Amino acid sequence: MNSDRNQNVKTYEKDRISELKKKSRKKKYKNRLAAVLIMAAVLFFALSAVYNNAFIIQKIVFEGVEYTTEEAEAAAKKIGIEKGMHLYSFNASKAKEKAIFTLSQFDSVQISRKIPDTVVIKVEKATPEIYITAGGDSYVLSRKLRVLERISDASLAEALSLKYVKTGSIEKCVAGDFLQVSDGTDKILTELLNVLDEEKIYSDVSMIDLENKFNISFLYKQRFTVKLGSAENITIKVRFMKSISEKIRENDSGYIDVSDENLREGKFKPY
Repeated sequence: MNSDRNQNVKTYEKDRISELKKKSRKKKYKNRLAAVLIMAAVLFFALSAVYNNAFIIQKIVFEGVEYTTEEAEAAAKKIGIEKGMHLYSFNASKAKEKAIFTLSQFDSVQISRKIPDTVVIKVEKATPEIYITAGGDSYVLSRKLRVLERISDASLAEALSLKYVKTGSIEKCVAGDFLQVSDGTDKILTELLNVLDEEKIYSDVSMIDLENKFNISFLYKQRFTVKLGSAENITIKVRFMKSISEKIRENDSGYIDVSDENLREGKFKPY
C-alpha cells in the first residue's frame, strides 16, 4: 500500500512539475511576443515619422528648358506639384497626363523623383516644324503635331521654311492642343517625320501630301516627287527612294515611285 501511495505521489509531483514548466514556457513565449510586437510598433511609428518628414519636396528642376526657380515652380504648380508636398503624395502618371495639356509649350513631358527632396520634369519644347491649312487659315505645328498658332497668311509659314503638309479629315485644330484627325494620318505623319529624320533627309523634304493615306507623297530636294503609296514599310520605302535618287543625274528631276507593296521595284520618271 505504501509503495502504491508513494508511486502516486511521485506521479502527481511529476505531472505538477511538467504543468508548471509548460506554464513557464507559455509565459516566456507571451512575453517575447509582446516584446516583439512592441518593438515592431515602435519601429513602424519611427519609420512613418521619418517617411512623413524626410521626403518633402524642396527642389523642382526642369530639364530641356531654361527656367528660373520661380518659373519652374509656377509651371509645376499647374500640374499639381508644389514645394512642401511629400515626394510621393502625387501620381506621376496622372501629373504627366495633365502636363501634356496644361503645359502646351512642350511636345513631351517626363516626371521623375530624385530622393530625398527633388522632382525632375524633363520636357521637349514644341518648336515650329510644319504647317497645314484648314478653313481658309494656316496653322503652325510642332514635330509632334502640337498646334502652336493660327496665321492668316501662309506666306509667313513659308518664310520660316516650314514644311507644308496636306492632310484631310481634320477634326480639331486649336492652338495649344494636338492636331486631331479622323483617319489616322496624324500617326502616319509622325512616323514619316521620324523616318526622314533618322535617314538624315528631314531638311530636304519641303512638302508632304497625306490627303489620301493610301497615296502618300512628298517633295524631295525640290527635284523629286516621291510616291510612297500606303504607310506600309515606310522606312524601307524611304531608304529605297534614297538609293534611287543617288543614281539619277544631278540636273534631272521627276517622279520616284516606290509604292510597290512587294518592294520589288522602284521607278523614276522625268517630269
